[in-house]
Amino acid sequence: MFKIKKIHPIKPIKPPNKLPKIKPIMPIGKSEWVEGHWRYDYKTRKYNWIEGHWRRS
Repeated sequence: MFKIKKIHPIKPIKPPNKLPKIKPIMPIGKSEWVEGHWRYDYKTRKYNWIEGHWRRS
């Protein structure tokens, strides 16, 4: 038997970007700056603002 998939409403339009965070000093072990961006949360069906952060590349 096939499982019926849940029907979700269409994602809303992304809000405009907030002011970008100033790039801080690079910490040891990190090499790439990721600017702030919107991420869609499928559970709450809302966009969340993710602040800029450093990551390893």
